[in-house]
Amino acid sequence: AIPMENGVSEMALAMSRSFGDLDGERVGLSVEPDTDVIDLSQFDKSKEYFVVAATDGLIDFAQLTEEEVATAMTRAMSGEEDQSHVRSRFVSARGTKAARELILKSSKMWSSKYRDDISIVAHKIRF
Repeated sequence: AIPMENGVSEMALAMSRSFGDLDGERVGLSVEPDTDVIDLSQFDKSKEYFVVAATDGLIDFAQLTEEEVATAMTRAMSGEEDQSHVRSRFVSARGTKAARELILKSSKMWSSKYRDDISIVAHKIRF
């Protein structure tokens, strides 16, 4: 329950605090994550693959598609033969720039002053 200014409490889902939300559990909230296991041995190892994770503030509410985000990050991070763009083993300057551009684009798509959290992380899969 969330206390409101008028002294009344209302039920709402506090996403960032949903683990251990006993009130939510009573109405069907589950802390069990949805997961998938992907067998990487089935992939063509001569190609590049990436994992991209983003919050709903970037995709669901800002109307950016999952494909648009994945394509932008893949284009930015593909072809590591251009070592001048790699700051370290784990951080791609082009990937960081693409993530920043997606976050700014998403921020501008919100129709009000409120903006949900917007986060993105991408990682190249190494076989």
